[in-house]
Amino acid sequence: MPIRCLPLLLLVLAPAAAAQMLPSGVWTGTLTDPDGDAHAVETDIQRCATGFTMSLDVGGRTAEVPEDAPATWERGRLRFTTSRLRLPGTFLPRALTCDLQADANGVLRGTCTTGGDRVRLQLSPPADGAFGCD
Repeated sequence: MPIRCLPLLLLVLAPAAAAQMLPSGVWTGTLTDPDGDAHAVETDIQRCATGFTMSLDVGGRTAEVPEDAPATWERGRLRFTTSRLRLPGTFLPRALTCDLQADANGVLRGTCTTGGDRVRLQLSPPADGAFGCD
């Protein structure tokens, strides 16, 4: 490849690389339960050199992603399982296992399972997100 093509190649690859980053900060969105009811969600994601720390708050109830089973981020896909969480309208706390895919705007969307139920989760990135731990 001629040297003069290198800057053009870097311009093409840079946006793709940036889209693969997962910014740290408070993500907000909705969790839609099996009945179709939407609940506000806040997720604090911190991407550190040693992995992710993550907490998920749904309707004032918080669950953590355990350090011994951290969230994974690969090719625009976030996967995690929280500690037990009692969702609004449910009786028993259960772990929430999620598989979310980032769209072109960085919004994460996907499904989670809790017990025998499937729920939809959508998270928008923080406006002032950073790359790394605070």
